[in-house]
Amino acid sequence: MNTKTGPVSIASKIGRKIDQARGSLSYIDFSKAIEQATGTSIHFTTLQKYVTGQRLPSFDNLAAIAAYSGKPLGWFLGEYDEDEKDTGVDGTASKPGVGANKEDRKIRELRAEFIARKFIALAEEMRIRMEDLGKLFDVFSELCRRIAHLSKIDGDPADGGMAKPGEVDLNAKDTREDTNHE
Repeated sequence: MNTKTGPVSIASKIGRKIDQARGSLSYIDFSKAIEQATGTSIHFTTLQKYVTGQRLPSFDNLAAIAAYSGKPLGWFLGEYDEDEKDTGVDGTASKPGVGANKEDRKIRELRAEFIARKFIALAEEMRIRMEDLGKLFDVFSELCRRIAHLSKIDGDPADGGMAKPGEVDLNAKDTREDTNHE
C-alpha cells in the first residue's frame, strides 16, 4: 500500500519498476551490468534519479534497462499492472492529479517514439528504400490518425464507450466537421 495520500507520478511509477529490475545490485553494479549486457552506458547517479522519480528515462535508456532485465518495455510503462493499484492511506484508489495529463502525454511520446523506431527498423529489415519510406510513413500516420478517430466514437458504455471491432470501417474518411477554426 502506498503511504502517500496523493497520486503517484509517472516518473515514480517507472522508477519503482526500474528499482525492481535492479534487484539487490548496487547502482554502480546495475549501471555496469546494463552496459555490459546492452552496450548502453547509464551513469549510476542517473539510475538513482530514475528510481527516486526525480527524472524520467529517455527511450533509449529505458529500452536498455528493459533489455537487461528481460522485461517488456510495456512493463515499465505500466501496461501490465492491472493487479497493482495506487492507493491512498485509506486504501482507496487515488485520482489523477493536475500533472496527470502532462505525464500521460510523456508516456504517449515514449510509446510513439518506440513505435516509430520499430517501424523504421522493420522497414530497414525489409530493405525498403529511403525514398519509399517517406510514403510508407505517411500511410502509417494516416492509419494512426484514423485509429485515434475510432477511439472518439461512442459505443456501448458496457464496452467502455468504444466501438466494437468491425463496427467502423478503417478505410472510411473522417467526415467530422472541423470546429476548431472559430
